[in-house]
Amino acid sequence: MSVPADNYIISRDANEAERLVVQHKCMISCQGYYLHPEVKPSATAPRIADVATGTGIWLCELAPAYPQAELHGFDISDKMFPSQDSLPSNVKLHTADIKKPLDEAWHGYFDVVNIRLIQAAMRVEEWGPLVRNLSTLLKPGGWLQWYEDDRAVAVRHCFRPAAPIGATELSLHSSGKGTWQPPPHLATLASFNRLAMDDERALAMNYGYMNLDVLMKDPAFGNLENVACDGFIVDRHDDGGKLRKAYAVMGISAVRNMLKWREESGQKVGNVSSDEWSDQAMKDIENGAHFVSRATCFIGRKKRQE
Repeated sequence: MSVPADNYIISRDANEAERLVVQHKCMISCQGYYLHPEVKPSATAPRIADVATGTGIWLCELAPAYPQAELHGFDISDKMFPSQDSLPSNVKLHTADIKKPLDEAWHGYFDVVNIRLIQAAMRVEEWGPLVRNLSTLLKPGGWLQWYEDDRAVAVRHCFRPAAPIGATELSLHSSGKGTWQPPPHLATLASFNRLAMDDERALAMNYGYMNLDVLMKDPAFGNLENVACDGFIVDRHDDGGKLRKAYAVMGISAVRNMLKWREESGQKVGNVSSDEWSDQAMKDIENGAHFVSRATCFIGRKKRQE
């Protein structure tokens, strides 16, 4: 099976667009801001880019707060773009391969460049050059804001609920009788997540999360200053489990779309279809399986004088 040139192995369709919206809602709720408090664009008419924009939802939600701003979204595919007439008047979406240098008209153009969760399309050797490309788009003093998480690890190692308080101590004195038992083994998620995402891809995805702050400071790539990391957990304990379940279902949808892409490419993974796998995985969710991602918003400012 050949991997697409952009390395993105999820089908771009209405189902994927819907998944991206759910992912956005989960992420932004836990993140607590659209622009990091240190990222202060011009008060007059800032120029803000969202790279790998997908459905453009981040820009569309930002638009009312910055009515005088130029808001530009870039993505290698326009398959999930809303129609231009449905967008806020100050939002424009463009097709562009951001792994390659953009047209010189965009160089030094933006006060802020935002990018989120590009990891599914990345190879290890592509992270540094992409940091360089995005830094080129910034005005002197402009900010790069980049969100990634450890999704590759979280999806491959799903979680069950914690044991009840006192269960651990009780297990020492009960000879294994009448103690708390974990839910049934989460066999569907554990096996198929590894099949859908092999070790090499998981390493490439996680590389950015582990190294972006270094690459942003590196003179060979970002050469940015004031690099900082705001880490948080994509999970909640104050909503009755709504986000946790929505995030888990979204994770299933992502893997299902990977499996669907493989099917469409002529390679069946395992002994069931992507739909059958999705149904089985949902049973794991009902038994309490969920994903908890550690996330980081990385920021860095382009030097005013190089």
